[in-house]
Amino acid sequence: LHDFFLSRLKDDGVVYLAAKCHYFGVGGNVHDFMKFLDKNEKLSCEVVWKSTEGLQREILLIKKKIFTD
Repeated sequence: LHDFFLSRLKDDGVVYLAAKCHYFGVGGNVHDFMKFLDKNEKLSCEVVWKSTEGLQREILLIKKKIFTD
């Protein structure tokens, strides 16, 4: 997903990614993906919505980090 988003996003583009907070049996979750994005330092990510009941879900806002010299 990281490489796909990075290759397709315009500098001012955004991705809204809706996902469950935990995926049982697959060994990953939304927070691990957010940590990966933060470590990679090319995309920024923030939670813009979080469910309050039932199976927790979140919507993430992902965009390119713009570096200036």
